[in-house]
Amino acid sequence: HPELLSTVLPVYPESARKEKISGNIILQIVVRADGIPDGLVVLQMPVGGEWLAGSAVEAVSKWRYKPATRNGVPVNAYFTVIIDFHLT
Repeated sequence: HPELLSTVLPVYPESARKEKISGNIILQIVVRADGIPDGLVVLQMPVGGEWLAGSAVEAVSKWRYKPATRNGVPVNAYFTVIIDFHLT
């Protein structure tokens, strides 16, 4: 599996806060052999969660990974990421 090296926290969109929208965004991502996330797909989001999904995709696309390897060679790896948005 890829190893997460750096993250960017997603911004809780003000419009989602005002509408009291919260929940989990589940993304499928591909970590390329160069460690950069690609092909981000939203698998699940709360009703009305488009703002949250957009923020999650924007943040995760900036994350950086040490890529997965097969026989010592960096390879693409597919997996899911869960971003939790909850109002406090």
